[in-house]
Amino acid sequence: GINLNATTGVITGTPTTPTSSVLNFTVTASNSGGLTTAVIGISVTTASVAISYASSSVSLILNTPMASLTPSITSSPPGTGSSFTVSPALPTGISIHPTTGVISGTPTVGIASSPFDISFTNSTGNAHFILTIAVAEAVPAGLTYAQNPAPYAITKPIAANNPSVTQGVVASYSVSAALPAG
Repeated sequence: GINLNATTGVITGTPTTPTSSVLNFTVTASNSGGLTTAVIGISVTTASVAISYASSSVSLILNTPMASLTPSITSSPPGTGSSFTVSPALPTGISIHPTTGVISGTPTVGIASSPFDISFTNSTGNAHFILTIAVAEAVPAGLTYAQNPAPYAITKPIAANNPSVTQGVVASYSVSAALPAG
């Protein structure tokens, strides 16, 4: 509970029961010459801490800088000294700031969708948030050919008509119908 030291007047302790409102207590300080009083209002609330990010799941593109993720923190009563940790370690290239909780970086290794436990601690308590992260290659986009249309003549060898993409890395190509015989 909460205690008053009769010698020093210091109020200390660990509250164990919340109050529904502010309760006023009269404290008297006295000596052989007289006394004085003060009214102190005390309220006890349930301590709580919560952490969240705008999304619980993010899909990132390999070797592309991610938009920073900033946590939202509620702490009642307000706590001091913030620290953040994550388990397991974030994908290579991504980090969490140890005191602000901002997650940022450029992922350099692909991973399947995986959960990461973000832990926040301050003097009020601690809280956890599960963030799911996936890192994949960029989807190929902007496929074009050097020569299009491509006019070819029968029995004449054709020069290579090279493709290019504006985004991503191509692993394989296919065509929707059989190309002309030759």
